[in-house]
Amino acid sequence: MGALSEDPALTEAANQQAREMALQGQLTHVDDKGGTFVERAIGAQYSGQPRAENLAWQQKSATHAATAWLNSPAHQHNILLPDVDDAGFGYACNPETGRFWVLVLGRRGQALLGPLISATPYRTDLAADKEIKAAQIVRVRRRQGPRPGRAGRPE
Repeated sequence: MGALSEDPALTEAANQQAREMALQGQLTHVDDKGGTFVERAIGAQYSGQPRAENLAWQQKSATHAATAWLNSPAHQHNILLPDVDDAGFGYACNPETGRFWVLVLGRRGQALLGPLISATPYRTDLAADKEIKAAQIVRVRRRQGPRPGRAGRPE
C-alpha cells in the first residue's frame, strides 16, 4: 500500500455527506435521496473507483477521528485496503447535533463501468457501523429532546 493522495472530488463527496449528517443529526452512509458514497463520489466527478467510506461522530479533531478509525478493525480495514490510493476527508459541525467526520477512499484510474449494483466492488461496513450508529442516534436524540409526534415513545 502506498501513500494516500488527497482527491478534490472525494473531498467534495465527503464534505457533502458530513453536511448532510450534521443537518439530519445522524450517522448514516445513505443520504436523504438514498445515494451512497459511490454515487456521491461519481456525482463530484471522481474519475476512479470509490472503494470505502468511514464515518465518525463527536470526535474533537481530525486526529481523534482518524485514531478512532484506526482503533476499529472494520474501519482500519478500509483505510488499509491495498488498492486504495485516493482519499477525501470531510467535516461538518452543527451546534445542535455535533461534529461529523467522513473519509471517502478510492482507487485511481479504475472508473466504474455500467450500473451501480451490489456486485460493484466497494465496501461500507454497514454491519460494523450499525451498532455504533444506533448508539449515536440515541445520544443525538437525547440531546435534542423528544421529536414532534414521537413524545413518550422509547428510543
